[in-house]
Amino acid sequence: MSPPTTKKSAKGKREAKGFLTVLRHLLVEDEIDLLGLCEVSLVEISAISLLLEGFEEKNLKVVSLYSVSGNSVNDFCVIINERKVEYLDHQFVNRRDEARVFYKAGVKVRFRVCNESVFTVYLSHWQSRRSVPEKPHRAELGSALRSSINAVFEMGGDNSHIVLMGDFNDDPYEDSMTHHLKATRDKSFVLANKRVLYNPFWREMGALIPYVHTDRPLWNYPYGTCYYKQGKEMTYWKTFDQMLFSSSFFGQGNWHLSEGATKIYSLIEFGRYFDDWSVVSDHLPVSTKLMRV
Repeated sequence: MSPPTTKKSAKGKREAKGFLTVLRHLLVEDEIDLLGLCEVSLVEISAISLLLEGFEEKNLKVVSLYSVSGNSVNDFCVIINERKVEYLDHQFVNRRDEARVFYKAGVKVRFRVCNESVFTVYLSHWQSRRSVPEKPHRAELGSALRSSINAVFEMGGDNSHIVLMGDFNDDPYEDSMTHHLKATRDKSFVLANKRVLYNPFWREMGALIPYVHTDRPLWNYPYGTCYYKQGKEMTYWKTFDQMLFSSSFFGQGNWHLSEGATKIYSLIEFGRYFDDWSVVSDHLPVSTKLMRV
């Protein structure tokens, strides 16, 4: 909604009405119980709080994770269904390397889910490729986040429930995501290596709906989560927005990823509200489901 800035007058803000319309759809019609947002200001977090007051029967609450320290802005918040999700605490995951390069890897948030299980959820908005273009520096973002994840495993064991979500500004196949964050598209590899993460968004990098010449409205269906018109990489679409899951959501545990529910939203859902999605955001929302058995 608002690109991060410490200046009093931020430029490039998008239409607040459209932003709140999308939230209403996600929370009321799709009944999302935990929604993470980045690039939100304190003014917008207040607007979200007012919006949720109109849904009193749904027990929705916004938790601000916003902070400013010098030139660094952590502009996150989460919306939770308090009937199912209890906020516990949060901690920012950042590091400065030996050359004084600063890396904002994300924020670690702990929740108690369904009054029993503790989930560690990471929200990330990695620096863009313009501000951190070099692959070795982008790898540092993955490594910083992985260090925090390893600490969770050390404390809670290999069956810790860990979920990552956010705009990583890297595709699933980049070294920052695979070799440094340790995320894979192979569930069998996750089951054999319990601390490796599973990334279902490898599935979301191609044409999600096959081309049919008679279905003209679907010709421009998304091929990723954000559109960046630059031809040198042989694609306009990027799958920068992803969700990743620990091995505890596969196998013999009580909680499972419902992978068939993983999706990228598009004008198929939002076309009744907007003719042009760009008035709301330059990224598309993503979602999935976790179920208890």
